[in-house]
Amino acid sequence: MTSVPPEDDSQKEGEPERSPRRKPPRWLMGAVVAGLGGAITAAIISAGHTVKRIVLPTSPAAPLAVTAKLRSPGESCSGGAGWVFPRSAAQLPVPPHSDAGMQSWATQNGGVPASGNFVVVDLQGRPGPSVIVNDVRVEVTRRSGALTGTYAILSGGCGGVAPDYFGANLDREPVTIKSMAGVDELGHVVAAVPLPHQISASEPEVWYVRASTASCDCQWVAYLDWTANGESSSTRIGPFLTTATARAKKVILNGSGWSPF
Repeated sequence: MTSVPPEDDSQKEGEPERSPRRKPPRWLMGAVVAGLGGAITAAIISAGHTVKRIVLPTSPAAPLAVTAKLRSPGESCSGGAGWVFPRSAAQLPVPPHSDAGMQSWATQNGGVPASGNFVVVDLQGRPGPSVIVNDVRVEVTRRSGALTGTYAILSGGCGGVAPDYFGANLDREPVTIKSMAGVDELGHVVAAVPLPHQISASEPEVWYVRASTASCDCQWVAYLDWTANGESSSTRIGPFLTTATARAKKVILNGSGWSPF
C-alpha cells in the first residue's frame, strides 16, 4: 500500500463537518485478540463455522497491542451487510426482533458474513517508544465460488453509516487495500489514515477494514507491518470469512416471512 498524505484540515463551504481522527465510542463488544503481549489465541469469526484455533506466539516485550473483531453483520444501522445462508428462504426461520439474538440466529442457521461487512481493529502502543504502522496487508487463505442459498436483507432503513478507513478488494490477486475517508456515527467526515502512521500508548485508535468481493467465498487474514525502536515486525489479524452475494437469492423480511427483494 502506498502512503496516504495527511488530509488538508481546511473545510470548504458546503462540505460536511470534518472530524479529526479519533477513537469511536466503546460500544464495541467482544474481540478476537491478536495482541502482542504473550501467547495469544485467535479463531475464525463467522457464524456457523467451527475451525481449529490458531495460536500466535508473541513477545511479552512487544510494543503494540492489537485486538480485532468482526462487527455483527446484523448491525445494519452501523454498516452491517447481513449474511448469506446455505439454504432456501423457505428453510430459513425469521430472525428474532431483538438485536441481541441476531448473532445466535445466524450461527444456528449457518450464516456467512456477506461482502461489505467489516472488521473493527483496536490499536494501542505500550509504554515506551512509539510504534509506526507502515502498511496494512490482506491475504486470501482460501478461495472458492460464492455461496448459493439465501441472502437476507436485514436493513431496517435506519440510515446509519459506518466509517470506511480501509477497503480490501478480495477479488484481486494480490488483494488490494487502500485507506479512505469515512463518516462517523454523527455524520462527520473522518480523514483517511495516512501511512506510515504513529500509534502511541496515550493515543489508542480504532480502525475499520471492510472486505468486498463480487465472486468468491473467501477466508482471509490481515497483517499490520510496524516498526518500533529500530525493529520491524507484523501482527496477524483473523482469519475471517466473507462471501459474495451474486449467487444467493435476495430476500427481505415481510412481517412473519420472507419476500423476494
